[in-house]
Amino acid sequence: MNRRPLLAASAVLVAALVLGGYVAAMYFQSPVTKIAAATNVQVDSLAPGAIFPWAYTNETVQGVQPSVAVGAEGQVYASWIGFSTSSPQVYPSSAQGFRTQILFAASTDGGRSYSAPVEVSNSTSPLSYSCFDTSTAVAPNGTLVYVAYACYSKDGFATTIFVAAGRAGASGGFSFTQNAVSVGVGFSSPWIMVSKSGGVYLAWDSAYALYWSTVRPNMTIGRPSSNAFPTEYGWTTGAALLPNGTIAVVAYGYSSPNQANSTISVLYAPLSRDAHSGKLDWTSVANLTVPSSMYVGGPVPFFPGPALTMTSGGTPYIAYASGVGHSLLLTWLVPGDPSWSSPVVLGSSQNGTVESPALASGGSGVIVATWMGNATGAWDAYVSAYQTSAPKLSGPIMLSSAPGFASGPMTWHGDFMSVAQVSGSSFVAMWSDGRGVPDYYGYGHIYSSLVSVS
Repeated sequence: MNRRPLLAASAVLVAALVLGGYVAAMYFQSPVTKIAAATNVQVDSLAPGAIFPWAYTNETVQGVQPSVAVGAEGQVYASWIGFSTSSPQVYPSSAQGFRTQILFAASTDGGRSYSAPVEVSNSTSPLSYSCFDTSTAVAPNGTLVYVAYACYSKDGFATTIFVAAGRAGASGGFSFTQNAVSVGVGFSSPWIMVSKSGGVYLAWDSAYALYWSTVRPNMTIGRPSSNAFPTEYGWTTGAALLPNGTIAVVAYGYSSPNQANSTISVLYAPLSRDAHSGKLDWTSVANLTVPSSMYVGGPVPFFPGPALTMTSGGTPYIAYASGVGHSLLLTWLVPGDPSWSSPVVLGSSQNGTVESPALASGGSGVIVATWMGNATGAWDAYVSAYQTSAPKLSGPIMLSSAPGFASGPMTWHGDFMSVAQVSGSSFVAMWSDGRGVPDYYGYGHIYSSLVSVS
């Protein structure tokens, strides 16, 4: 999750990246494990006759920015941004011309099919006018699914962080109750996490600082702790719980909205820390500086990430784009050593970019990475698997079975992907692609695929 969706809700979305063609990738590990992807499944298919009161027309409801979580019995839950517009001026009275809400679907067969989407956000609330930045988590017993997200108010200035709790009904459908946990200017990028004991935690940012707190059972939030970004600006792109009762948050930092060199930092913070206990230091990833740039309404390179996952033993892994977006790298914190490992190349391109990484850890020390790349002249989804015990790399292979968004100007390829472990070495990946969508502004639909590693 990152700042791009916040911008996507505004008029700057109509501009896009100008990217070169993708050429043959070069990989430096020998593949020994096998990785396979199942048939693509559309997640956001509307039920016949479905009506969303906020939609311009239901025929134009499309989806981007999926977030996926898996329950204890293999249920797959997904939330995403539902877009509705056929023109960037559908809602000219607001600073945010694109009306968006948060949608949700569930799978009870391990990701092979999905229920019809339901709305999570309260579209009648003046605080929920244009919603973005979804994050999904599941309670250990599977009775509750949590979705965190941010919304612009109707005037287009204030933003609100929401947490919604969903429960399956007797008929199998889901209904959500939501609560505003924070209201202010610039809040974004909420990440929700649930511990094995059922504690619910939230991390988010305000462009200048990171916040984190506990979400109580009544859906109120405790007094947040905070930490300034090590750079002038920043945003959170991943968060995870550690077994020892702390959180890890990975952030992209930058010194100005169009700064070419950005830094990646990781913060480890005790969940019990009070807001006034003093500043916690950030742990940088080997002083990593990567060529990147915030999107500011023009054809400026933008490489979303980094992504974060945590193994069962508490080792954090990070994937990030480097080399002006030409390579996707993986690094991890060496156990017993404060330094980060030498990076592993997950995928690379001499021309074009690899973007929007997502990570998940699974059984037998497998780390699965997904990302978007334009190897075919269109934005498509890819996956690799890294075996930590060998160590060996398999893949990448293409996940998307049809061309996605064109890689030329004036398109938007969905911002980022999401991946989660289903069981053992089985994973579910989600992304947005533009197959069959004749939309100039690059909105698409949400697709998923089961990934197996053996």
